[in-house]
Amino acid sequence: MEEIKSQIRHESGRAVQLSQDAKKAFEAENWEQGKALMKEAATASKKSQELIKQLQSYSETNRITS
Repeated sequence: MEEIKSQIRHESGRAVQLSQDAKKAFEAENWEQGKALMKEAATASKKSQELIKQLQSYSETNRITS
């Protein structure tokens, strides 16, 4: 369970950093780089959401069996 929590922190932090980098790229009118960074940020965000669902499922399963 701690591994999942660590992965969530990593992926969510990565999503935040990538979106901030994308914003800077857009401000500099570097559209292609900004678009690529936003796509990566969205992927990291989705991964984080999937991990959160995994953690919730794990927690519910343990609550039922305890």
